[in-house]
Amino acid sequence: MAEVAISKMLKEQFNLEIPLDFEVYSRGKWDDNDVEINGWHIDVKSTRIGHWLLIEWNKLNFRQKQGELPHAFFMCKTDWDMKVDVPKGSVDLVGCISTTKLKAGMPHVMVLRKGDCIPGTHTRLQADNFGVEFNDLQKDWKVIIEYMLHNSPPDLSEYPNPYTGKTQQQYVKQVSIEQEEKGFIACIIEKIKSFFQR
Repeated sequence: MAEVAISKMLKEQFNLEIPLDFEVYSRGKWDDNDVEINGWHIDVKSTRIGHWLLIEWNKLNFRQKQGELPHAFFMCKTDWDMKVDVPKGSVDLVGCISTTKLKAGMPHVMVLRKGDCIPGTHTRLQADNFGVEFNDLQKDWKVIIEYMLHNSPPDLSEYPNPYTGKTQQQYVKQVSIEQEEKGFIACIIEKIKSFFQR
């Protein structure tokens, strides 16, 4: 429902047509991006009862290694009928945050570890997360969308991995070195084999 609400808002207010992905992904697997605006790749997050945008470190780690970090996250809140456990049909478009701001030490961004409670609740987290309270998100959709339409997305190659602190560039360099080392070792092994097969 959240992606549909975002798509509807973009169509009605900004005349932007956004194709939607309705695939369902299991825990630990993620889609590429929910929305793309002028080269900005955006993930749409939704909650029924929370007041926090929670971004799992696992997701950031996986997406960084794939070179597919989203540039921003849109947060929505789906109105829910708790008695019968079904959506009521309305969605509150809460706000947005740039991925560049999702780092330890940034204002309004909390590091929430696995086992910690979501602030103000007794709900324990099942994974490490960055948490941003709804009140601290950018809420002016006209400003958000106009900015995206008139500016290139940020370069995320220097975004630090929440677990290791490594950037995308460092990760690519490490993989490249490891592949070089494997190739060198394979070459030595072949030379040794050919020497003994004489």
